[in-house]
Amino acid sequence: MFERKTLNILTCFDKFKDTLKSRPCGESVIKAFQLKNHYNNYNFTNIPLSDGGEGFLDSLFESDLSLNKKYFQTLHPLKQKFNEIINVPYGYKEENGNHIYIIEMATCCGLELIKNINERNPFHTTTYGLGLLLKNIILNHSINDNIKILMGIGGSCTSDGGLGCLQGLGVINIDKEHYFENIFYGIGLTTLKDINIESDSLIFKYKNLSIDIACDVTNPFIGEKGSVYTFSEQKGAKTKEMRDALENGMIKLAQLFKLKTNIDISNMPGAGAAGGISGSFKAIFNDKISLKKGIEIISNYCHLEKVIKESDLIFTGEGCYDSQSFDGKVVSHVSSLCELYDKPCVIVCGQKKVDKVPNGNCLLFDLKSYFPIEKCMKETSVCITSLIECKLEEILQHNKIRK
Repeated sequence: MFERKTLNILTCFDKFKDTLKSRPCGESVIKAFQLKNHYNNYNFTNIPLSDGGEGFLDSLFESDLSLNKKYFQTLHPLKQKFNEIINVPYGYKEENGNHIYIIEMATCCGLELIKNINERNPFHTTTYGLGLLLKNIILNHSINDNIKILMGIGGSCTSDGGLGCLQGLGVINIDKEHYFENIFYGIGLTTLKDINIESDSLIFKYKNLSIDIACDVTNPFIGEKGSVYTFSEQKGAKTKEMRDALENGMIKLAQLFKLKTNIDISNMPGAGAAGGISGSFKAIFNDKISLKKGIEIISNYCHLEKVIKESDLIFTGEGCYDSQSFDGKVVSHVSSLCELYDKPCVIVCGQKKVDKVPNGNCLLFDLKSYFPIEKCMKETSVCITSLIECKLEEILQHNKIRK
C-alpha cells in the first residue's frame, strides 16, 4: 500500500466540437473521481481552453468568472445589411492597473452573421464595424491608461485587407478619387490606388496600448499561400477572376504599407490571417501588435503554466485527436508544459486518428474505442466520466502517481 497524499488535479480541455463545451469536459473527469471515491484528499482545478478560433471569447468567459460581459452596437459587415445594427459582446476587467479587453472578430464580422451562403461575398463585406468597437474601447480611456486588448480573429467573412477596420478606427483615409464609398468594402481593393495614414489621429497617442492578436495560421499577406488564395473562396470569392482582383489589391496594399511605414508585410508569417487584418495592423501599429497563437494568449491569460507546475496530474483533450493536434493546438501546448515540468498528462478525445502521443508523459484514451459512436455524440459527458472511472487505477499509476 502506498502512502496516502493529496493530489492536485488539473483539467484543461478544449471543447468537443458540436457535443460538449470545455468546462463540462473537465467537470466530467472530476465526477469520475467523486464517483470512485478513490481518494479522500484531492484538489481540483478546471480551466477551460481554446485554440483561439471560434469560441475564443466564450472560452475566456468560461475560464475567468471575474470577466465582465459588455456589449457594443455596431454595423453589420454585409453591405446589403448596412442599416442593420448588431449587438456585439466583449469582455472587460481591470487587473493590477491594466484595462484588459477580450474581443472576438467573428462577433463583428464573422461568417456566422451571414447565414445565407449565397450572400457571402468578400467584395461586399467590411471590417469597419470592428474598427468602431476598437475605437470606442480605446477612446473611453485617457491616453496614459494601460490598455491591453486580446483579439481572436478566427471565422471572419472579410477580405478587405483590414482597411475597413483601420478606417473605422480613424487611422487611415482611402483615396477618394478612385473609391467613392464612405465605408471600405472588399471590392475597394480592386481599385486601390492610395491610402492616407492619419498620423495626428488620437489613437496613435495611446502609448500604453497593446493588442495581442490570436493568429493560428502562418499564411503570408500575399502569394499562392497568402490571404486571398487560401481563404477568400470559403468567404464567397467563387471565381478565379474575383480572387485575382482581390490579390492584386492586396499586392498594391502591401506596397503602400512598405512605402509609408517601411514595414514589409508581404511574406510576414501570419499576416494573411482574417483577410489580412493582422498584417495591416502590424504595418500601422508595429510594436503595439503581437501576433501569437491563440492557445498561447489564453494560456498566459489563465496562468496555465503556473497551475500545471503546481499540479500532480493533468487531464486535457479535444473532440478529434489527429495530426493537427500537434501543431499549436490545446493538446500539444498542455502536453509540452507537462513535459517541461515532468507532469503526467492524460489526453481524452472523442476519436483518435493517430496513436502517437506528444511525449512520454502522456496517456491517450478515446471514447470511440469504448462506446458506440451515437452514445459518444449524444452522451459525451457520461462517456468521459465512465471511461475515467474505469481507467482510474491505470491513470493513477502512470508516472508513479501515489495514493
